Amino acid sequence: DVDDLVAFLRARLDEEAEEARATTQGEWVWSREFVTPPGSHHRTVGPLEPGDAWFIARHSPARVLAEVDAKRGLLDRYAEVA
Repeated sequence: DVDDLVAFLRARLDEEAEEARATTQGEWVWSREFVTPPGSHHRTVGPLEPGDAWFIARHSPARVLAEVDAKRGLLDRYAEVA
């Protein structure tokens, strides 16, 4: 049923938006420098390859939320004409 599909897609978009809102807010960027403030403790699993790092930075919470909004708009338009 098409209504079930739309409901499923809306639920996935809600999950994606919730995950994006739960992340560190602000602009995500990547550089090879790793600077920590005095007294802070950070752990790293290992170095990121440049392609991986750029991909992660490109999918910042703001971008994900904008994409979710756009997809919701498409679903709304579909629901109007279906």
